[in-house]
Amino acid sequence: MSYNKDGLRHPTHIFEAALWRYSVRVDCRCSHMAIFEAGSLWGYFEKRGWDDSRWDAPKRFFCLECWKKQRGKVRPRRITYVKMQPTVQIGEIPDGRTVKRALNRYRA
Repeated sequence: MSYNKDGLRHPTHIFEAALWRYSVRVDCRCSHMAIFEAGSLWGYFEKRGWDDSRWDAPKRFFCLECWKKQRGKVRPRRITYVKMQPTVQIGEIPDGRTVKRALNRYRA
């Protein structure tokens, strides 16, 4: 968690975004954009053992539209946490036991 100049908290991990009911917005260099539901996206990362931090998560995304045109992975320009309605959902939100286990790790 980090704080801005006004003292408001900002998530630094996808898990924090899910706890605080944010969505994850991924912007491509070619102006394509997707908004993911943070809970299901965190579950996707957790299932694969990937780091969900703000700095490592962009390495796991690529623009599908650009990939179709160029046949190469184009990494996102930025990832932001927003209070908008998701446009993309990956899988399901993990069960309560998985969330509680992660919450205990987060608090420790």
